[in-house]
Amino acid sequence: MESVRRDLFLAALAVTLAACVSWHSQNQPVQQVVGERHPGSVRVTLTNGSRMVLAGGPRIVGDTLVGLRTDDGSGRQVKLPIADVRQVAIERFSAGRTAILLAGAAAIVALVAENSGSSGGSSGPSGSGGAPGFGGGEPGYGNSCPHVYSWDGAHWRIDSGTFGFAISHAGRRTDVDNLDRAVAEGDILRLRLVSELPETDHVDELTVLAVDHPRGTEVAPEMSGRLRVFRNAEAPLAAHDRSGDDVLARLLAEDGSSWVTEPAIRDTSWTEDLREGIVLTFARPRGAQRADLVIDATNTTAAAQLEGGYVRAHGRATQAWYDSLDALPLMARMQDALMEQEAGLGAWVLTAQAWQRQGSAWLAGPEAMKRHVVALDLSGVVGDTVLVRLESAAGFWRVDRVRLAEDVPDSVLQVAAVASEHAVIPGGLDVADLLARADERELVSEPGDVTELSYRVPPRRPGLSRSYLLRASGWYRIHVPAEGDPDVPLLALLGRQPYGLSRAAAVVMNRALVASGGAR
Repeated sequence: MESVRRDLFLAALAVTLAACVSWHSQNQPVQQVVGERHPGSVRVTLTNGSRMVLAGGPRIVGDTLVGLRTDDGSGRQVKLPIADVRQVAIERFSAGRTAILLAGAAAIVALVAENSGSSGGSSGPSGSGGAPGFGGGEPGYGNSCPHVYSWDGAHWRIDSGTFGFAISHAGRRTDVDNLDRAVAEGDILRLRLVSELPETDHVDELTVLAVDHPRGTEVAPEMSGRLRVFRNAEAPLAAHDRSGDDVLARLLAEDGSSWVTEPAIRDTSWTEDLREGIVLTFARPRGAQRADLVIDATNTTAAAQLEGGYVRAHGRATQAWYDSLDALPLMARMQDALMEQEAGLGAWVLTAQAWQRQGSAWLAGPEAMKRHVVALDLSGVVGDTVLVRLESAAGFWRVDRVRLAEDVPDSVLQVAAVASEHAVIPGGLDVADLLARADERELVSEPGDVTELSYRVPPRRPGLSRSYLLRASGWYRIHVPAEGDPDVPLLALLGRQPYGLSRAAAVVMNRALVASGGAR
């Protein structure tokens, strides 16, 4: 039923976006309209009477109008001789009407879900540099999430990017991440929360989990935040990308030699060209009916850039969009479900019948490598090997290491949740009480702010190993100019057809490569 609700929402969203704009013909020559007004999209009427919509920031190159066609859903680049253009029209957008219609779209979905007997809910919780954003954004609007640094006894080391893609209050989420760099001195563990990106961070909770577990085991979170404990993690026997190239050497160690898709012009009319991934072959743990897939991976800077560009694409309607998300949390949950489905790193297992999706890794930001665990059901796997496929939107992920491990019951874990003893913000105020629990009493942190945190951790239990993890809850508001016309045709790709987000991302990346001369 979740997929039905998502499809209903996306269809309603596409209709809503179309209803919120109207085209207004311009009397000036196309060179003047495009060169002076820099519209996000234009509707072109040709001398033969046909029409098309060009999005992605159409531009004039010599005697040619260049843009990305979106009215047919293809997103392909089109070059039109200016002599063949009879008239252009630009969009006018009603921000207030958008908020009302978006509310109506979500209400329709909720009503249908209720009448279908659904209980609601979501299927799952959902930089800098890189390519321009969805709305023709400029470099520098890349974002990801707040950063946490750990004291390793000698240096501060970046150790976590928290609650990725929680870009609205309604989309706030709780994230759990391994603190691999943190070293307690005596019984004190020190962290720094640093706001380094152009965003306002709203941090609700920062709790350290001191986890004691049997020697020879490891601990890491799955996407929901549940802790998984595993042992005997083994590297793959083979690994190939979609082109058939051997990529095994890049995935054997946590050494920065990662698998990542190469930037290239993609055919947006062909679904296969919008997705990228790898197929891995593992030895099956003897007699195992389940196993843990352990992935050390992070997002690319291009993916983070697209996050900021996605927000900027809403133009002057950005606040109305945020307001509609906050007024109708269903919309935020649907947005998260879409992001998990398309931008998350999905994991499939080959069974006797077909490839079966098992779960995914959530967005992690590009600054700190994150360990993700996906629990695999091996009951349908035949033979002594396990084939796993990892897949996402092209160019979104850097995968450093992948292992398959024996699952261990989490009953062996001893977990102490430790609130900060001190959390000192600029000016010397201690705000530890704001971060002790997820209660929407938030620490608001602006770019350049540093919060010094200390935690008094319990002694390690004899005979056990100790791991530290961070449980962080909150959201962030990206700083992008809320100005200009929304890039409605490009945003509408999200709801117009399957893999709309992947297609829209490919459109933007194609445009960036063409503009930079890096197309091939």
